[in-house]
Amino acid sequence: MPFLNYQILGLASSLTGIVVTLPGIPAVMTPISDNLAQVTGLPLRTVIMTQVLAFSAVFFPNQIPSVVVGMQVAGEQLTAAAKLFFVIALITFLFLAPVNYLWWKICGWI
Repeated sequence: MPFLNYQILGLASSLTGIVVTLPGIPAVMTPISDNLAQVTGLPLRTVIMTQVLAFSAVFFPNQIPSVVVGMQVAGEQLTAAAKLFFVIALITFLFLAPVNYLWWKICGWI
């Protein structure tokens, strides 16, 4: 159950990033972290750290303002970046997040 809660929190942070962009994730998720910790049974520190998963699980380039500016300056298509970011987000949730979970478990954070 802790792994499922961990994945749900990471996904929730990523979905929040779609609405508020990446810099806004801590502003939205941190104030509710105490409640999320109580609901999930995970330590508060762990709940707060799951926000970092959202920084590597970006679904759209418009979530990162600097990427949008850089791509416009370079004359690149945003659709190419969207495909790449979606693949990276899948890799994050299917491979990197489980490995990260195991690392946090070894460190005693979960």
